[in-house]
Amino acid sequence: MVENKNIQEFLESGVLDRYVMGKATEIEIQQAEHYIATFDEIKFAYDMMQIELQAQAFKTQENPPEDLKKELFSTIHTSNKEIKKQDSISWFQIAVACIAAVGFVGMLYYMNIANEKTQRLEQLEGEFSSLENRIKNLESDNLTFDEEIQFLRSPKTQKYILKKDTSLGNLNVITYHNKKRSVVDVTSLPKLDKEHDYQLWADVNGEMISLAVLNQDFLEVDTKIIDKASSLNITIEKAGGSDHATVENLVVGLSI
Repeated sequence: MVENKNIQEFLESGVLDRYVMGKATEIEIQQAEHYIATFDEIKFAYDMMQIELQAQAFKTQENPPEDLKKELFSTIHTSNKEIKKQDSISWFQIAVACIAAVGFVGMLYYMNIANEKTQRLEQLEGEFSSLENRIKNLESDNLTFDEEIQFLRSPKTQKYILKKDTSLGNLNVITYHNKKRSVVDVTSLPKLDKEHDYQLWADVNGEMISLAVLNQDFLEVDTKIIDKASSLNITIEKAGGSDHATVENLVVGLSI
């Protein structure tokens, strides 16, 4: 019993910890080496602590909180008071339990750090990916904007303005056209009910051919049809557009 008491006191003294960490005094070094050489339980605890220390060194360079070990040994010390009542349990078993508990708590601590780092890395990767996409979109938008400006300002681009002040409001529709492309810019249209839409037509050899239902601000239309057209016309049609122009509902026309 005296021997077991000495082993317990030595394990709880922290001398073995300081010896393993290289922080023991000369007297503590001698004491630790004596206990390691004398008691198998202490030798086992020493070997386990070395293994745990090496494993932690490989896992991370971060140190656990200083009070982690104190809290752990405080819990173990409390449990040991109850274990003392059971003669069948040796201090060797207690030492093994202590080392296993230290290893388990350490493992949980480092797993928590690893999870936090992984989550932060995933967050940063997501933010970086989002930033990359925004940059690409901005570059694409700038390129598209430059192309639009070049198209609109090109001396080869003709501009046809269909404009009229109506009882419902101001109508202003501009068609930009060259040999490669034709675009309709719906600047303003008097508001209609939900049952009707404005529709743009091209007069080709006396036949009214639909170019677009004017339900968007910016529309691409068929260049080949405008090439052959003698006029552009806007009528009011049923919602979604008609196959044939309703001439009596003509709002404005322009010879080209």
